[in-house]
Amino acid sequence: MRYFLAHILSGDDAERMQELRREISKRFHVHAALKLPPHITLVRPFESVAMPDFISDAIADAGDLLEPQTIGTRGFAAFGNAVWFLDLEQRKRWFEVKAELEKRLRVTIAWIPEEYDIDVHFHLTLAYKDVEPQTHELIGRFLQTQPIPIKRIQFESYSLLQHDGMRWQEIERFPLGRRSR
Repeated sequence: MRYFLAHILSGDDAERMQELRREISKRFHVHAALKLPPHITLVRPFESVAMPDFISDAIADAGDLLEPQTIGTRGFAAFGNAVWFLDLEQRKRWFEVKAELEKRLRVTIAWIPEEYDIDVHFHLTLAYKDVEPQTHELIGRFLQTQPIPIKRIQFESYSLLQHDGMRWQEIERFPLGRRSR
């Protein structure tokens, strides 16, 4: 089974991001980003024979000692000519949660980080995978005319997602800061 760990946006933030992603999809015929809810990846997709409950138990209290935090956005940006995203402040909190989750996955399911898991830049994806270079340029011009949909993100939880063969589904959400330091 395929899993990944992420902060899933909720409420108005999720709706504003999803609205922009749908508009990009409609205008430029790129649809891959819509297969996931608006999110910030903490641990990239990985394969495991472990059942979701086993993984949930392993990561459930990883964020207990980490207090929720507000994190600002920095505008639209791109990775190469295939990905557009909303850039985020690269706060210590993201890296702390990611490190704790990875540590627990290594111990419980023998997860091994890939090369791309090491050099991390936290972001909210707008378009990726099915973006051709010509389309990438057009999306960039479109984004120059758009307001930033979210100014701040409330980072207060992380989620386990599982791929169902068509889309990623949130299996369980875990709050940050259940125990203070």
